[in-house]
Amino acid sequence: KVNGNDVDGEEGGREMKSLHNNNSSGEDSRPQEASNHGQDTGGQRRSADAPPAGVGDGCGVHSTLRFLPVALGNAPFRAIMVTHACSNSGHYMFMFWLPQYFVQRLGASVEQMATLAVAPYVLCWAVDISWGLFADWLISRPGGRFGVLWVRRVSQALALLVPAAALLWLAALDGDPGSGPGGAGMSMPLASALVALAISASSLSHTGFGSNVLDIGPKHAGLLMGISNTTAQLPGVFGNLITGWTLAQAGAWYGGWPAVFVQAAAMNVMGAAVFLTYSKADVQFN
Repeated sequence: KVNGNDVDGEEGGREMKSLHNNNSSGEDSRPQEASNHGQDTGGQRRSADAPPAGVGDGCGVHSTLRFLPVALGNAPFRAIMVTHACSNSGHYMFMFWLPQYFVQRLGASVEQMATLAVAPYVLCWAVDISWGLFADWLISRPGGRFGVLWVRRVSQALALLVPAAALLWLAALDGDPGSGPGGAGMSMPLASALVALAISASSLSHTGFGSNVLDIGPKHAGLLMGISNTTAQLPGVFGNLITGWTLAQAGAWYGGWPAVFVQAAAMNVMGAAVFLTYSKADVQFN
């Protein structure tokens, strides 16, 4: 009997031999399956000292903690962090204090503020997309005349130095004594134009440090931007407090606004200097 069936002697021998071979292959498959551990999906054996799965992809708490000192030890990435924070300092200053400036120094009404506060960001959207397309065109030109690093540095320099110039212009006009609100040469249209210029030009940072994260760490861009964005929120906390303190301490100087604008311009200049000095476009993190 084989599997409960009556079979002839010769046929039964063949059947028993087949069952024996099947059982043997089933036993061998377990060690074979176990031996496949330590190989990646491509069939290549993982090195014994290779990092665990997920470390290279920046996944998980332990992987992030292991990657953090490596990222912070890299000068081009630290340049991105500093530039990101400097860029955000001006961004948060405009976001939190722009309405008060227009109302307090230029006598804007609540109805006017609806347009004055939104218009610069509409322009910012258009400039951001247009410059991004232009930057891609420059990089793709044959001959490599405009390299990736050149485009990143020029974009970031414009994103910080143009707003710095607009802020210094605001400070100079606002600090010029005159009969009208905001100084002799200040007017609502001029102040609105300078603010719109500063905010829209700052959007070029997306082609600067924002894209530079992808250049230096394409496999870790999300983690790198998360680290940079975390530290870049500090100006939103401490910068806001410093601005309020400056307005209170320097209130005798035309409401303190020239001092606020000079501080924001100085942060922009510092960020531009750091990025132009230490930024790289080649891969830093594999």
